[in-house]
Parts: sequence; C-alpha cells; structure tokens
Amino acid sequence: MFPAFGLGAKIPQALNNPENLEAEPYCRGIDGVLEAYRIAKRKIMPSDRAEYLAVLNAVDKIAENEGKNGLHYFILLIFISGSSIANFKRLLDAISNVRKTPISIIFMGRRMADLNGFCSTASSKRNAFPSGVKTNSDFVEFIDLNSVMIQEATAKQNERRIAERALRNVPWHLIAYMHKNNIAAKPPIQVGQ
Repeated sequence: MFPAFGLGAKIPQALNNPENLEAEPYCRGIDGVLEAYRIAKRKIMPSDRAEYLAVLNAVDKIAENEGKNGLHYFILLIFISGSSIANFKRLLDAISNVRKTPISIIFMGRRMADLNGFCSTASSKRNAFPSGVKTNSDFVEFIDLNSVMIQEATAKQNERRIAERALRNVPWHLIAYMHKNNIAAKPPIQVGQ
C-alpha cells in the first residue's frame, strides 16, 4: 500500500472539501497510484501554483505516527513541474521541522528559474531555513532531471538512471536518522514462507 497525494490542481467547488487530506490516501501498489491519478485527472484542472505544504504536513503526520518504534521509514517523492511554489517560506519552515520524523524528502523536476532558490536551499547543507533552524538537509534532495537523463539513452535506461539517482542516498538518510534519534537496529523480522 502506498499513500499518494495530488497537488497543484484547481478543484471544482463540488469536490472542494477541506477534509480531502484526512481521507485514506493509500493505494494498492503502483497500479493503484496510477489509477488514482487517472481518476483525478478527469475531475480537476491543472493550477499554475502548487501547494506542497499540506502534502508535506500530511505525510509528516503519517511518518510520525507509524515510524515511532523505528520500524518504518518513509520517502516523500515530489514531482515538480513548471508551476510555482505557493507558501515558499512556510514550506521551507515545514521541511526544517521534520527533523525527528523518519522521512526522506526528494524533489524531482527540471530546474527552472523560479525553482533555483528552492533547489539550492533544499540541497545546501550549510544553509539555514527562514526560521533560523539549521536545515535538515540530510533528508532533503533535489534531483534535476536535466542532469540525470541522457538524450541518446532509451526510455528504460533513463528510468533506471532516475530511480538510481532518486534512491542513491536514502540508505544514508535512514542511517543518519537512526543515529540522530538514538534508534538501534532491530533484529530482522521473520516472514513466513
């Protein structure tokens, strides 16, 4: 089961419900995520501004509740398109507050002029967020698809390169999270055959 959220859409008034992020976000496998996307795509219109804050807060809450015992680690992958980021400062503050949550945040997209500041802030290990709190950059990355994809490569080769680049640092994120929060490795869980 994968929790999946959508953002950056104009929602028709009949569907505009403030509890949308309170609903069960879980989809059965990647096929379930794709089906949810297809259904949503028929009901909404793209927006020129993306509200990442609500999604980040919802995923942070899930990770905080389910990751307390050190048994779960979460990866929030956000695909960035040409839309501009709504509540930029509040988003950076929210990212800085996930320090105690078992989560890696990966922004993936094509670097554009309006995202340059965000990309450099999110990936800079020495930078401080607007609240003055040091960045939690051990868990935050931006992947510029322009630098990962090779024009001469096949789609399958580029898919593999993107997946490798996106997941390359997640094991180190997990180890850093466990060290920072004094969580010892637990014995392997035996799964019945």
